[in-house]
Amino acid sequence: MAGNIIGEPIKEIIGEQVDLRQKIHGAGYNESSIQRSPAVLNFLNNKNAWIKLASGVSLDDGERLKALSKAETSNYFTENDIAALTGKNLAKNYILFNTIQSLTQGDDATTTYETRSGIRTTNSWGGSNDKMYGGMGGNSRGLQPVPGITGISVESINRGSIRKATVTLKAYNKFQFGIIEILYLKLGYLMMLEWGWDKYIDSIDNNNNPVIKNVESTIIENQWFKDGSVSQLEMLRNINGFVDLYKGNYQGFFGKVNNFSWTLNADNTYDITVNLITLGSVIESINAIVPSSPLTTKQIKERTVALRKVYKIADEEGELLDDEEDNKVITNLGSDRISSFIAQQIATFFDQNLETNQNYYHFPNAVGKTNSSGENIDVETNQDKIPPSSRYYIRFKELLKNIEENVIFKVVNGDSFKESSITFEKSEEFTRINYEPNLIPLNPSICIFKPVYTEELGITETIGLPSFSGLKDFVVEKDNVYYGKLMNIYFNLDYVSTVLNTNKNSKNELNLYDFIQKLLDGVNRCMGDVPDLSVSIKNDREIYFLDENPITGYEVVYPPETKEVEFNIIGYTPTKGSTFVTDFNFQTKITPKLMTQISIGTTAAGSEQNSLNAVGYKKWNVGLTNRFEEKYENGTIFKYSVPSPDEVATDKEKYYNDIYENNFKVNAQYRVRPPAYSWNYKGFKKNYGTENTSFWRSREKNLNDSEMRASVYDEIEKIDNIIADRGIEVLNDGEKLNNYPTYLLDGFGGTGTKFVEVKVSPTERQNKINENRRAEGSVIFGSSNVVQGEGLVTKLVPQKVSTADALYWYGSENPSFLERGYNSFKRYKSFLDQYQYEDQNIVSGATGFIPVTLGLTFDGLGGIKIYNQIKVNQNALPASYPKALQFIVDGVNHTIEGNLWKTNITTISRPKTTLPVRRKISKTQAVEVKSLPTTTTFTGPEEQKFSLRKNLPLTASNGSSNGLIYYPEETPKIQVVLHHTAVNAPIENIVKNWTKLSDHVSTHFIINRDGDYDQLFPLKYWGNHIGAKRKGSSYLQKSTISIELEAVGFLKYINNTGRYPQQAFSDTAQFKQDGKIFTYKDLQQEINEVPIARPVEMNSDGSLSQTPTYRDYMYYQSYTTPQLNALREVLQQIRKEYPNIPIGSNYDGINKFSEQFPSSGVESETAFANNRGTYTHNSYRTDKRDVFPQKELIELLQEFS
Repeated sequence: MAGNIIGEPIKEIIGEQVDLRQKIHGAGYNESSIQRSPAVLNFLNNKNAWIKLASGVSLDDGERLKALSKAETSNYFTENDIAALTGKNLAKNYILFNTIQSLTQGDDATTTYETRSGIRTTNSWGGSNDKMYGGMGGNSRGLQPVPGITGISVESINRGSIRKATVTLKAYNKFQFGIIEILYLKLGYLMMLEWGWDKYIDSIDNNNNPVIKNVESTIIENQWFKDGSVSQLEMLRNINGFVDLYKGNYQGFFGKVNNFSWTLNADNTYDITVNLITLGSVIESINAIVPSSPLTTKQIKERTVALRKVYKIADEEGELLDDEEDNKVITNLGSDRISSFIAQQIATFFDQNLETNQNYYHFPNAVGKTNSSGENIDVETNQDKIPPSSRYYIRFKELLKNIEENVIFKVVNGDSFKESSITFEKSEEFTRINYEPNLIPLNPSICIFKPVYTEELGITETIGLPSFSGLKDFVVEKDNVYYGKLMNIYFNLDYVSTVLNTNKNSKNELNLYDFIQKLLDGVNRCMGDVPDLSVSIKNDREIYFLDENPITGYEVVYPPETKEVEFNIIGYTPTKGSTFVTDFNFQTKITPKLMTQISIGTTAAGSEQNSLNAVGYKKWNVGLTNRFEEKYENGTIFKYSVPSPDEVATDKEKYYNDIYENNFKVNAQYRVRPPAYSWNYKGFKKNYGTENTSFWRSREKNLNDSEMRASVYDEIEKIDNIIADRGIEVLNDGEKLNNYPTYLLDGFGGTGTKFVEVKVSPTERQNKINENRRAEGSVIFGSSNVVQGEGLVTKLVPQKVSTADALYWYGSENPSFLERGYNSFKRYKSFLDQYQYEDQNIVSGATGFIPVTLGLTFDGLGGIKIYNQIKVNQNALPASYPKALQFIVDGVNHTIEGNLWKTNITTISRPKTTLPVRRKISKTQAVEVKSLPTTTTFTGPEEQKFSLRKNLPLTASNGSSNGLIYYPEETPKIQVVLHHTAVNAPIENIVKNWTKLSDHVSTHFIINRDGDYDQLFPLKYWGNHIGAKRKGSSYLQKSTISIELEAVGFLKYINNTGRYPQQAFSDTAQFKQDGKIFTYKDLQQEINEVPIARPVEMNSDGSLSQTPTYRDYMYYQSYTTPQLNALREVLQQIRKEYPNIPIGSNYDGINKFSEQFPSSGVESETAFANNRGTYTHNSYRTDKRDVFPQKELIELLQEFS
């Protein structure tokens, strides 16, 4: 998946290692599993872990060694010895690996370890350094073993973004401790810690035997002591490279010593502990408040005056006005680098022309409203409302760039090599966050972004919604999935200053981590908590930003390129093998607030109140009802469409009776002339009376009259129907505050979608009375402008707010309106999620993480990262859990002790989201819509432009996103797919036709009927060939190897043409396909074989028998013997490069024929489940018939079973 998205699968090569381990642990289970051979038993029972630790200390001179040798035998170190150990040589001689090892460099530039053995026979360093006993230190305590590592533990802290390592050592004399102290007990110095297994499973060969290899040299031998400067980033990349090379059976830790301790025991030995921490931890110690270059008194005064005028708090001379005081931008204008930068940018905003720079924004430019004549109205009025403290904005990417340059210190190696100690992920494409259509910046005094509006809100044409033109595009939409680009959010410079200067401690410090997180907390609030942004660290030194709320439908539209790794934690399965998990646990951590949320999630309808979103828990509890709390309800809120009368009341009699008893009887007012009761219902005021209504009867008798009741019921139904027909919803006072469209109306001005009840003016009242008299008292329900009953007291009018009265632009000066926006949007979003779930069974990501944790402990494995997603065999958990929850890694811990490496991962859960309902973007608004990339000319390597055997051009003549008819991108391969061309044509013609297209249609191979074939591009690349629209097909396009066989395909025999009595066909026999006619001789194409074949089917015992039809057709053009021989050659090539893809119709002891050749109207669920194997185009699409099950083709495939 593109972007820093939580839930990416574990890297493919690590996932393959999980599969391999599970298979070897299931060895010997049955005939299809790996056999339990001596080699397998040796691997399972004789696998050992190793640890290496090398120092980054370089010795400038020999003084420390001279001081150390004074406690030993005289002349223990010679001058030559000391000279040989300066620089990095001391560290090379004392690598903590298998006790202590010395690394030497051979003539061929290879490095090897000196073998350490035997007992010291001299009292000098040079004569004893290679000995196992007495090799370190003099005679003072006899022969002592050399020191070494006794164990390590590595744990994730700060939710995994920082790692901490603890290394325990044993030293046996003072000299050993002294060497360790020089090299390894140095706070802030860099060390390389490596660990892994001595052997690992590389693959499974064609005979179903595991290929077991040894782990060989690593970073410490190959790169750590190389001459020349090596960047920290390069060293971290080397670790990832070795993790991949040894398929997760290796892991490295490049970190700093942040603590150590040691104990001198009674036997004069030393127990030593060294603590290391990854480079990214520096973010918690970097002070965001870095002193700036001092300003002169004149400079300070000039900037102060300029800023006071910007903020309109000073007179012409720059003196403060009465009751005004300098804000934090002014008071801190020269105190630190960020504050100085902010003050400078605001004071010189227009001098630098920043209003035209897309990295900055002048907020008054967002104000804009046109009338029907296209003229701007009330622009200046609304611009004047904007406080000076909310006018100047900086793009987040630009702000991070400035922080990198001015706050983060640089690391210098050598004379010129320089790099930042940590960096920010600033890519627009890799910082994707949640966005809900119609969400505006709810607090523009914090940040702003360019929103997008959808038509179902019903107000995009009637309310002056701002487009925020001039900002970089923020929203991206593809297949109705929306996300925002975090880097294209613009922060208010005043807000940045406020965060910086109100969160300092007493020592005038604010660490960089807290500063950035505070800014992101503001974004969360400004976006109504749609995202839940947090600061994290990847690759041990790169700061990036994660949205902990999943983007609804993201995985459907942007499926991951690699499969989810499935851990089998209990038992054995034929496909996954047995488990190598040694322990697992499952628990929940529920707070009282969360308990309330889950309780609401268990109800049938959930809740719309308090903006509490519990939709994520509904899928977890689907199919269950909480009998004593079936539903929570509150008052009516915004809906997309007005309810029909049936929706308003399913039980009409009860509905009418409730209104009559609780409203009419309570509120109806008696009128003497004529005798009647006046009652206002939903803005329609009428008089209600019968012949029996009388002043002389009691109120009880008048209102309990059955005719009175019937007449009121009739009017209730009429009014409800009028409101439903006209789409009128009347707001009560509470809804005016909690309704999001009403908030937008009050914010920007215009006409709303609902109606409000207002008093009729005396003039209107008199006019209506006159109208009624003229109509002899016949009153119908109003006119097109005045919706009312008699219209004598109140009327319903559309919500209208003048643009001059728009409240949004006051920003921070109207805090109650900001709070109203936050609350009304939260309520709107909660209802929307509720509505989508109940109407379409759509699960949104608003719930975020669910504190259901799963922990796994297994044989050590590297390469698993924080926020990877894992899958657990469903046999181990309740059935509803894997369907409703995703398990996200939030901790990776390693321990090595007693030659055993154990890895423990902890996970947290979140709901699985689904594709949201389709929403139509308002045409008046701009949004970046993801579509086919623009066409381009290929600029890559020349050899990628041509096919591999025939050198045919593969460039797209009409252009494509990369200029080719395929994608030269390496992807994993799990399936082989057979097609036929549906036309008789040379390879050259088929390829030429593909080059005229722009959508990368192509296959790896094309095989003609005469056996000639071409391979268009390497197997590791891919092209579009499946064409299915089903979920998962995008992944399969990339993960399959495709083969085209030249053939016309299905045929219909035209009766009475060229048929011999013995049922054979003559050369003139005719066959039809759609509108085309072929003769028997045409179909032969000068190949002396029968060109027509009938389909077969595979029986349960694997035998083949002829079937009347395949997908409704009896005849197909046959695949020829030369063609099938070429196919055999191609399949052998595929098997050699991808031995794990099964070929044939019968493997793993299961008949897969029906998956390869599904019947009419059926697709292969096995293929779409990403199971390895060989399939046909029919497996993925019900409208295809390529290839057909020809007897000779099936027999060929079975050769590979």
